[in-house]
Amino acid sequence: MASTVMELDGPRFEELLSTSGKLVIVELFMSTCPHCQAVAPIYERLAGELGGKAIFARMEALRDRPEAMKGIRAVPTFRYFCKGERVGESVGYRDEASLRGAIVDTIRQHGDCSQMFTSVPPGG
Repeated sequence: MASTVMELDGPRFEELLSTSGKLVIVELFMSTCPHCQAVAPIYERLAGELGGKAIFARMEALRDRPEAMKGIRAVPTFRYFCKGERVGESVGYRDEASLRGAIVDTIRQHGDCSQMFTSVPPGG
């Protein structure tokens, strides 16, 4: 089965945030982190179940970090973005119920990013 989690680097991250009308959830991880390794299959499972409501992605925390990923205090870190703006964060290992709850709550609050911001017309 193909992964439902998109692998990102800096340029792909910036492109995704600038073009997505959906909530984007990014897991920042390190390949040597045991907590990251433990949460990876949980995140994959949740991406398979909830992928129609948000975009699930992951990015190596120490490689090619764009500005929006700076300030990571621990891994794994899950950051939530709507239209390029960070709208939430979960830091550290979470069991499946806890991570599911955080993701579902964020989808409820910010799932429709197209409705989150209203453009002001020029001269308005």
